[in-house]
Amino acid sequence: MVTNLIHLGDKVDIRFVQQVARVEQTGVSPRIYKSQVNDIKEDGSLEITMPIENGKVVLLPLGVRFEFVFYTGSGLYHSIGQIRERYKQDNIFVIVIELHSQLEKFQRREYYRYPCLMNMQFYMISKEDAQQKSTDQIFEGLRDEHFYEYQKQAVILDLSGGGVRILGEDHLKTDSYILLIIRLCNDNIDKQYYIKGHVLASEKKEDHPGKFETRIQFMFQEERVREEIIRYIFEEERKDRQKN
Repeated sequence: MVTNLIHLGDKVDIRFVQQVARVEQTGVSPRIYKSQVNDIKEDGSLEITMPIENGKVVLLPLGVRFEFVFYTGSGLYHSIGQIRERYKQDNIFVIVIELHSQLEKFQRREYYRYPCLMNMQFYMISKEDAQQKSTDQIFEGLRDEHFYEYQKQAVILDLSGGGVRILGEDHLKTDSYILLIIRLCNDNIDKQYYIKGHVLASEKKEDHPGKFETRIQFMFQEERVREEIIRYIFEEERKDRQKN
């Protein structure tokens, strides 16, 4: 099945399985290492290029479980495996990987978090408004003489179809609710979204004095909005890959 799906030159994303498993608990996106298929062995193992970051080869450890995501002509496929060997061949640093699970179609949906730096605004809202009112109704209710006083600023650190991780000056109470204003802009979209959010956690950032990192889960009225966000993420990620 490997040779039917994977071909020389296919791009590969490498992630530590342990980090992937912790995403929902920590809200921290797993680190992604970029690679490419260099050779397909007769025994089914794959030779791929060692990841390079900032001009330096990344020596990933042997005997550790990784998730490998392959960008094939038939779409995205992923498998769990380990690195068996590391060596240099024809002036290229490569690793040989063994796949321990069947290749499966990979759909990166709401859990996949796209790292970014994007300004956003938000308003604190009540639980009742979040659960019972539409975003239009909430927004209209906020539009009074204190509208701009209530507005708070933050920076999005990563974005997914399920929520955001933000950095700002406000410590938000767990299980509180906000109305987010997010603008997505690229060659195919320029749109401002009003999205209700549920605060999952908010913690002080020691490396950013006076700042708090907050995880927020989106509360969508329409699945269409989620799909538009996911499409935006895929487009931005594709542009990032082309740059690299």
